[in-house]
Amino acid sequence: MAGIQQEIAEALTSLLEFIEQSPWKEKYYFQIQKMISRLETPCVLAVAGRVKAGKSSFINALLGDDLAMVGTTETTATINYFRYGTPPDPRKPIRCVRDSDGSSTWESREFLDSLQGNSLEVLQRSRGIRHLEFYLENPKLKNICLVDTPGTNALVGDDGSAHEKVSREFFQMASELREKHAQETLTISSNADALIYITGPVADSGATEFLNDFQGVQSHVQSSNTLAVMAKIDMDDNLLPRRKDYAGHLEQVLSTHLNLPILVLPVSAGIQRVIDSRSEEELGRMREQLLAIFKTFDDLDFALSDESIFTQFTSEPLNRNMPWRVFVVIARELYCARSLEEALDTLRDIAGFRELLTALEEHFFRRGEFLRCFAVVRDVLDFLYALNQQEWYRYCENISRSVADAGEFIDFIMSHPNYSRNPTAEKLRRFIKDNLPADHSAELRQQIQEQISRFENLRDGVLYRNNRDFDGLQQLNRHRSVFSDEEFRELNILWGVYPEGRSALTREYCTRRLACWNTATLRSRSLEKKKIAAMVAKSYAELLNELSEKQS
Repeated sequence: MAGIQQEIAEALTSLLEFIEQSPWKEKYYFQIQKMISRLETPCVLAVAGRVKAGKSSFINALLGDDLAMVGTTETTATINYFRYGTPPDPRKPIRCVRDSDGSSTWESREFLDSLQGNSLEVLQRSRGIRHLEFYLENPKLKNICLVDTPGTNALVGDDGSAHEKVSREFFQMASELREKHAQETLTISSNADALIYITGPVADSGATEFLNDFQGVQSHVQSSNTLAVMAKIDMDDNLLPRRKDYAGHLEQVLSTHLNLPILVLPVSAGIQRVIDSRSEEELGRMREQLLAIFKTFDDLDFALSDESIFTQFTSEPLNRNMPWRVFVVIARELYCARSLEEALDTLRDIAGFRELLTALEEHFFRRGEFLRCFAVVRDVLDFLYALNQQEWYRYCENISRSVADAGEFIDFIMSHPNYSRNPTAEKLRRFIKDNLPADHSAELRQQIQEQISRFENLRDGVLYRNNRDFDGLQQLNRHRSVFSDEEFRELNILWGVYPEGRSALTREYCTRRLACWNTATLRSRSLEKKKIAAMVAKSYAELLNELSEKQS
């Protein structure tokens, strides 16, 4: 990755030099400087979704610490950044950046607690905060910066019981904060290098709404930089056994409407957090207590039908500091399993974090530098296209207007009755003519086109192939059953999993395998294999072109 990063850095330096000599220096010079600096920073991975979808619980479970605020009311009143590092004072691990002047202070966990809820005092404190930064020595954050957003469709202050209790100031402030939250969430999600989109449990009837929300938060969706998570699967007894079917349905919805294979994973962050935070000994004691209190599963099931009923059966609260629905699922599994080990294995499967961590490693943690490079090149090209299509035309219009205005001024001067007898008038005419702005439009257009070509080559070369190979591997692993062991290893070599095997990819070998995979696109009985075979054939064709260019 260092090679392509160096190429991008050199291209950005060249672009900066062009902008410095162009008519747009004052407007864009510092913007390009920021892009150069951004290339050296970790990949920004935004966690987005609707309010109360479970974003903060997901982050806590992912990082293994109760950092992001969670609760029964809307709690994330700020943008929260989770970065790799150590705070100067462990007692104050949170850096609070203010909106007014960008100043910052280091704050304690108590300060974080004071931002929870939707009271007038909380809104007043949150209003002046730009964002919070958490610095953690967590290996997951070495190549990424995780961002927890307030969410779309924010409901700050939208509490029915509060309508009769608080003043107009509260609702005005809540409305402003709601608007700020929605805009910040959309801005961060669209500008992020990668995205995890969190949705609550979604059945067939909610799929369209899910799709609309998903498309609204990310303008650069690709299967290589986007992952969807169906959270809070523990909330619905009917959903729980069919969670993978529902996730598969959402994958199909995204694939159909976006023409992209976006992975959707069902998870329960609440269950995962309990597994991480409670010892096996503690969970074993809970299991023994449940077996001692309830003689049959029906007795337990009746008690679990309502929290108030359950408390009548126990002398101490077994669900201490545990969300009720999370406790219900855990209690059932602990009771029904033949052993604690079996129960924990089932609960880990329900939590879904083993599969999630594997997907995050493949999608983001291992590819953080690449995702950052790709996003920088993407944004540079967006800038250059706008420069070519908007700023250049404005420049030409300004030149034309200046020439036309100068012509009118000269005509006016020369039409004056005393023009021929007044040397000052002639000096003024010459001054206007000599000081007309030079027209560099053709030269500027050529330089812009050269910059566009350079960055398009970067995008369409290594960056494109990396994305394409990643997509191919994802599809290959999803449909592993339709490939033989030999085919599976061949494609892993082709798409870069086994670099040591690429030396065998000679022109003769690639020509022979291209013919085989072209045949597979026509004759395979599996639709999935036909699609992947077409991707394989394209990869071999491009590789053959590269080998031919090297030999020539």
